[in-house]
Amino acid sequence: MNCISVIGARAGASVVLLGCCAACSTAPPEPGHRERPQITANAVTASTGVSGYQHTLTRSRFDPGPKPRAYTQYDWSKTNGPDGIFSVSVDNHAARAISHPSSPALQEGPYGSSLQEHNDHVLAYFVGCGIPRDQIARVDGSPEVETGGSPSDTTSGSLKLVSYTSSLVRAAHGIPVVDSVAWARFNAKDQLVRETVYWPAIPGQVLADAEALRTKLSDPAALAALEAHLPVGATGSRVVIRHRGMDNHRGSFGAAAVVDAVDGQVVRHFDANGQEERLPWE
Repeated sequence: MNCISVIGARAGASVVLLGCCAACSTAPPEPGHRERPQITANAVTASTGVSGYQHTLTRSRFDPGPKPRAYTQYDWSKTNGPDGIFSVSVDNHAARAISHPSSPALQEGPYGSSLQEHNDHVLAYFVGCGIPRDQIARVDGSPEVETGGSPSDTTSGSLKLVSYTSSLVRAAHGIPVVDSVAWARFNAKDQLVRETVYWPAIPGQVLADAEALRTKLSDPAALAALEAHLPVGATGSRVVIRHRGMDNHRGSFGAAAVVDAVDGQVVRHFDANGQEERLPWE
């Protein structure tokens, strides 16, 4: 069987780096980029930021099976049982749950009668776990199907629905927090098959910067001036909050307010004047 995954949906501000260490890169910025200043947590004096959420096995509905073994490996704290493994990063508290290929949970079909029903179920699940409802802008979902055709031919053969996957889209005061992650897959027996969660706190300085940037660019003249300085062909400019991704372990946590724009296959970051910015953790 050939498996097809259709998983889809995702001036003058400062960057906040919490506990920045000597391991952070000291290489000079590339031409055309402006390196953001590094501000430690002690320097943050702005208003209250946005709370985070840390997922744990006790909060999760994932069941690794009877008599699981707990251990630490490659900076991940793991609980490994006959049916699956639940892991939490020692570095940033990101959490992953994965069913083993032999798990009976993988043999069941998708939860609910529609993608929307699965989306609603995942939303209720994560809110019940503790993710603040007011930080969830929407839920994006997608199906996974199998085809009986050859691996190189995805158009022939009958299609079979295997599962749904639903992902939360995070926002802080209406501003997208694009690097945060919370997605899950449930089966027809309402068993949690897989999930990934990384929902860090956003410092108050970064939130204040993002709101100021949004206010400035709400002026059509300021927005036009910004877009005039973007690379030719860049599209989709929007104010977002960026933070170090869950799999990026270089240095300490950092977050910043920027304008994102898509240039071909690449998302690039800019300030309110259209000057490209280089985020320290990228």
